[in-house]
Amino acid sequence: MRKKTRIAGLHFSDARPVKGEKVVITGYLQWYDEELKSWQPAEHKKVELIVDGEKIGESVTDTNGKFVFEVSFTGVHELDFVFNGTPLLEGCKVTKSVAAMSEEKKKRILKIAKLVFILLALMLAAVLVIAFLLSRGRV
Repeated sequence: MRKKTRIAGLHFSDARPVKGEKVVITGYLQWYDEELKSWQPAEHKKVELIVDGEKIGESVTDTNGKFVFEVSFTGVHELDFVFNGTPLLEGCKVTKSVAAMSEEKKKRILKIAKLVFILLALMLAAVLVIAFLLSRGRV
């Protein structure tokens, strides 16, 4: 009987990249050990990256089952990470989406995120000052 497999821990260096920007995608191919009741790394196995139905690359897993892809995108794409299986291991697939944006849009998003962070920090500081003053009986 072939062993179950999974693709786990997918990580994009930037989940919302700028158009044409290189993105490093990492993940892990694992197989389930019924005796140990745990997931184990699938070493030296080929994982394919298929973008919008077209194979654009493959990566061989290391001793930890880790695979790496470095790609760039220009729009919205569907990514399939595919392990086709072996005589001992079942195949598996994970599908993710990625949307590249313009540099201007990314700058606007980062600016808004910074403003939200500053506002939250100011609100926390105000709460701490009020709490301190209340504890001293000055308010």
